[in-house]
Amino acid sequence: MKLLSGWRFPSIKAPVLLGILATVLSCYTVSSAFAAEEAEATSSEAAPDNYQENWWRSVRQGLWEWEGADWTVVESALQRIESANGKRRYEDKFDTISDYGPGHWVYEWSLIGDKAYQEGLEYEGRGDKQAARKSFLQSSIYYTQASYPHLRDKHSRAALAKAFEMYSRAGRYFSVPLQEWNLEVDGAHFRAFIHLPAESSASPIPVILKTGGMDVLSTEFYRLSETINAAGAAMIVYDSPGTGNDGIVGAQYDKHHVAVLKRVLDDDRFDNNRIGVWSESLAGLTAASIALGEYRNLVAAAVNSCGPIHSLYAMELTGPPPPQYDLHEMIAAYNKGQLSKEEIEAFNSAMLTPPLQGMLLDFQGETFVDRVRADPDNLLGILSKSLPISLIEQGLVGEKNMTNTPILTINTHSDPLVPLSESQLVTDASVQGKLMIYDEYEGHCVSRAEIPTIMKWLSYHLKLEAQK
Repeated sequence: MKLLSGWRFPSIKAPVLLGILATVLSCYTVSSAFAAEEAEATSSEAAPDNYQENWWRSVRQGLWEWEGADWTVVESALQRIESANGKRRYEDKFDTISDYGPGHWVYEWSLIGDKAYQEGLEYEGRGDKQAARKSFLQSSIYYTQASYPHLRDKHSRAALAKAFEMYSRAGRYFSVPLQEWNLEVDGAHFRAFIHLPAESSASPIPVILKTGGMDVLSTEFYRLSETINAAGAAMIVYDSPGTGNDGIVGAQYDKHHVAVLKRVLDDDRFDNNRIGVWSESLAGLTAASIALGEYRNLVAAAVNSCGPIHSLYAMELTGPPPPQYDLHEMIAAYNKGQLSKEEIEAFNSAMLTPPLQGMLLDFQGETFVDRVRADPDNLLGILSKSLPISLIEQGLVGEKNMTNTPILTINTHSDPLVPLSESQLVTDASVQGKLMIYDEYEGHCVSRAEIPTIMKWLSYHLKLEAQK
């Protein structure tokens, strides 16, 4: 049974699809809301109005400009993608040209990435280090988005390698040259970029461990490193399993955090009593799991920015599972190989509603299935791999005051991927839990405009310079 193959992507605007999900979530309430002061802020993943329809990927102008992209350059690439002729995977989605070449997403972004690289080389040759740094950073941004959402085809992987190479090259010209750790967990290699503050310290310094989400790469946080370094702390940024590496998202989704944390604990440069964890989007769960699990006494504070906790992993955002099935029993039988092909297809058919199919066809749905290494045409197979990620399934949330580690959970009031009740669960699990829900805008994840708010909270708990 092919659930997704040959399906034409519905010709609806992204806000309409998200609105369907938001309606499902509208019954949830939250006990502690925080109204945003920045009325003009938008979700970090919001697309401009003219890029909301007929694009498979989310065109994140605000986020990319914050990172340092030149929007004029980016828009020229997007225009070439839009006007290109050729077979598209989804005929109504501009950015799904099948053959690599003009108009292909990876191709066009790689072109502007290479142009920025060549400019960087010219500046480097003239001895203009600041201009070289800017160009190499822009090249890294463009190659990063060429790879986005970082799937496993050879062209995306080639762009990904260039993104890392350009970020490392730019790092030569940071105030303190960028340092790197090459780490390995369960056979998957990943990089950790160490950003150190310019002002040296005779005593160990605090450190913030930072990860993006499912499709935001470690090469996208240079501006944040400047803010963190200015507060007297180091920032170590790296990718969670499956994003920019061959790892797999599973029940130990925080395993890259654990590897970096252990490395930090063995490094005399860092203050073991002032370690913060800040994760966002799909990886937001990892900050919560570190603060609630085995390593909770080793971190001083954790920020869960818009992290899904359960419903996404249980595939319940668009409705409950079919009432005739016990989900846990079905998954147990599936994992033991006790179900026939017909039984699996019957479950999949009952589970697959039109809204759920729409979510799976969305670029984030496809990316999630990629991260858990599941067959997109087998819902039961996806569930068997995704449900164990849930912190409810792991027993890490559900009761109050399960940890003394301070946890900040921050999000919009209408995140289509994170019910408000889940944000409340994480908050309640910490004796020092704080929940900030922004009422002034919606969508998945708060804007980068809220970084000062997060930094103020971290500064208090990590005793950073910004708090003095």
